Amino acid sequence: FFFKQKTAYEIKECDWSSDVCSSDLLAGREGVEIDAVDVDPAIVEEARRLHPGLAFRVGDASRLDGVADGSVDLVLFSFNGIDYLPDRAAREACYREAARVLRPGGVFVYASHNRGALLANKDARRILWRNLGRVLTGRDYLAERGPVWAVDLWHGTPASEARFLAAVGLELASVWSRLKKQATAERSATSREHWPYYLAVKPAR
Repeated sequence: FFFKQKTAYEIKECDWSSDVCSSDLLAGREGVEIDAVDVDPAIVEEARRLHPGLAFRVGDASRLDGVADGSVDLVLFSFNGIDYLPDRAAREACYREAARVLRPGGVFVYASHNRGALLANKDARRILWRNLGRVLTGRDYLAERGPVWAVDLWHGTPASEARFLAAVGLELASVWSRLKKQATAERSATSREHWPYYLAVKPAR
């Protein structure tokens, strides 16, 4: 989808979460310009070391200073990075910034934790049990813990993501998962996929 458009005009990608995903997808393709942004200077420095031919800089997903309105064809926020934004206000600002910088017809792709998958397996049910009070009171952020880390992460649903995207003028076109491949938002509402990818489109004028 994205690469077919490059014959018509230059593809410019704005990538939050500066990791190998962006470079593996687009590096070396003629006519592709990548503007990769991460909030962590250490990650940006490592990304520059690993991919010296690409542009990386420190930045904030909820405030894309220096990126012009309607200048980007693809916004990619990989590896659930959007779920680490600190609160709902920052997340909503992130959606607004994606909508602002996209050209008409541009695409916003991101992965996010799926609250509907919390009954899918034993590990997910542990998260649900640990956060039962938050779930029952409608909290968006649930606590997840590992051997040496603990963090509150956003857990939405395809239906809630569609509402957030619509509020900034983006249309949820499809939800991708490793379990169901491609599906519509409605059919994915009860998906067992813990981290589906969302593909939203900025309508053409």
